[in-house]
Amino acid sequence: MDERVSDDALESIYLTDERPAPWLFVNMVTTIDGATAIDGRSSMIGDEQDTVVFRALRAAADAVIVAGATARVEGYKRPRLPAHLVAWRQERGMASIPRVALVSRSLEFDIEPFEDEPPVIVTSQSSPERRRRALAGMTDVIVAGEEQVDIALAISELRSIGFGRLLSEGGPSLNGQLASLGLVDEWCVTIAPMILSGESKRIVSGRAVSDDVRDYRLDRSLAGATSLFTRWLKID
Repeated sequence: MDERVSDDALESIYLTDERPAPWLFVNMVTTIDGATAIDGRSSMIGDEQDTVVFRALRAAADAVIVAGATARVEGYKRPRLPAHLVAWRQERGMASIPRVALVSRSLEFDIEPFEDEPPVIVTSQSSPERRRRALAGMTDVIVAGEEQVDIALAISELRSIGFGRLLSEGGPSLNGQLASLGLVDEWCVTIAPMILSGESKRIVSGRAVSDDVRDYRLDRSLAGATSLFTRWLKID
């Protein structure tokens, strides 16, 4: 059997990848047949080494972007990183943990699980005004777009307040918006050793991606204990 990458080596590789600011990267896990969730949750697909990559990529980010619906289903809360990754960030002048940016028009979520590090709220003008005002009294709120969230404007606003390296954790519809606008510099895709079939979405869903922004090159492929870890970079 071919040599498999260890947990420590896997973490080190993802931490040493070059990501100049501004930079937008996506981390997703998929099955062999392209499914991204079991009972709506991607966490049911990844193995322990996928968690290693998940934490390393979070450590490399200034902020983690996630759709509100995904945050609800996956049970998002204040990010936690092992002590050595917190130290790694601090040595580079970064905050101890990345900030979460929740993208939602409905604003139907609870920020209490985020404790003393509430997420940045990214929403549109059409979101419930009373709820938006209440959230603005507790955390940063970015209003981008009229009816729907203007994700390009939102990314620009996030960068303007100091979040140069942005990590998207989806879901597929949010990734679709980012991809269709050519905003994704890097895709980190874990391929898990299972077949699910069914109606699960792919890692990108929704808008079509035009010819001029759809091509990427394979930068790396690593065989883990059970999964395959790939990194794809945008072709300039």
